Amino acid sequence: GPSDVLSWWTDVWIEHDSPYYRPLASMLMYAEYRAFGEAWRPFCIVSWLLHAAICALIVLLLARLFGQWAPHHRVLPGLLAVAWFSIPCETTVDGPHWGNRGIARGLMPYWPAQTDLGCLLLSLLSLLLWDRWLEGRCRKTLVGAIIAFVAALLFKEHAVVVPLLAVAIALYRNRSPRFTALAGAIGIVASGLFLMLRGMLAPGAWGPHYRGLGHLMLKVMMYLCEPTLIARLNGHDWLTLSGALVAVCVGLAIYWPRRLYLHAFGAFLAVFLPPQILAGNIALPTLPEFAWLLVRITLTFVLFLLAFEQRKRGPSLALLGCLLAVHLPILHVMGPHYYYWPVAWWSMLNATVIVGLPGTLRAVKARVPTASPAAEEAAAQG
Repeated sequence: GPSDVLSWWTDVWIEHDSPYYRPLASMLMYAEYRAFGEAWRPFCIVSWLLHAAICALIVLLLARLFGQWAPHHRVLPGLLAVAWFSIPCETTVDGPHWGNRGIARGLMPYWPAQTDLGCLLLSLLSLLLWDRWLEGRCRKTLVGAIIAFVAALLFKEHAVVVPLLAVAIALYRNRSPRFTALAGAIGIVASGLFLMLRGMLAPGAWGPHYRGLGHLMLKVMMYLCEPTLIARLNGHDWLTLSGALVAVCVGLAIYWPRRLYLHAFGAFLAVFLPPQILAGNIALPTLPEFAWLLVRITLTFVLFLLAFEQRKRGPSLALLGCLLAVHLPILHVMGPHYYYWPVAWWSMLNATVIVGLPGTLRAVKARVPTASPAAEEAAAQG
C-alpha cells in the first residue's frame, strides 16, 4: 500500500530478506506487480527492454569515444560490444572474458537482476551526458548527468563507482589533471554522502564491506582472470606463470619486433619450461584441458597488454580503468547477477581492442627497422 511505498524511501527496499536501500528499484517492481501480478513473462519483457536500452547506450557511448573515426564506422565497436554482451556463449568458457555463458539471457527471468539493469542503464546515461558536457559544456547536459547519477544510486548502490568512470572518460578527453581530480573528488564525496545518508535512513541495509585480504584476492582473480583461479585451486600454478611469460614475449614482439624469431623461441620456452620446473612434466601443455586453460589465461593477459598499447589510438585504456572500477562494489558478494555490470564493460573493452588490432599491426610494422639508403643502393648495384 501507500505506506509501504513511502517506507522504501526511509528504510530497506521491497525485499526484506535481503535488506538493501533501493527505493527506485522497489518502485519499479511494485509497479510491475500492480500491472502484471505474479506473471513472470511480462516481467521478463521489461527486463529485455531494459537490456535493449542498455545496448543502445553502449553503442552511443562507444560511438562518441571513437569520435575521431569516420561517422559510418563509429558504430562498429558498439555493435561488436553489444553482440559480445548479448549473444549466448554456451561453451566451457568461465567468467565474462571470452563469452558470457548466456548471462544476459539467463538473468532476464531473475528478479534481482532488474536492480543491475536499471542501475547500469542510468549510469551509462549519466556517463554519456557527462561526455557530451565535456565537449560542449552545456549546463543542461551536466544537470542531466547528475540527475541520472543520483537516480542510478537510488536504483542500486553499484553506481557509487560512476565518479571513477567519469574520471576515466575525462582523462581520455585530455582534460587537465586539476579539473579531473576536482570532478572525481566531488563525485566520490557525493557517493560517500549517499552511503552515509543511506546508513541513517536504513541502518539495517547491506552495503559494500571489506571481508579480508584472502577473500579480496580470491575475488580479484575470479573477476579479472577466472582461469588463473581454476589453475590455482587445482594446484597448477605453472599455467599462470606460462601465460604471463607468453604475454611478455608478445609485448616484446610488439614493441621490439626486429627479432621476432627470438620472441617466438621465448614463447616456446615460456610454454614448456614452467611445467617442467614446477610440475615435473614438460608435456602437460600438450594435454587439451591444460592447453585450453593456458590459451585463455594468455589471452586475458594479452588483452590487458593490447589495451595499454592502443591507449593513444582509442579509448582502450579508459575502458580498462572503467572495467577495473566496476568490480569494486562486488568484491564482497557472490551471485550470477553481479556479472551483469562486468560483462557489459568486458564486452566494450574486448570490442575496442579487437577493432584496434589493425592499428596495432601498423604500429608494429612501423617499428620494424628498414635498411639504410646506402645499403639499399649497394644491394641494387649488387
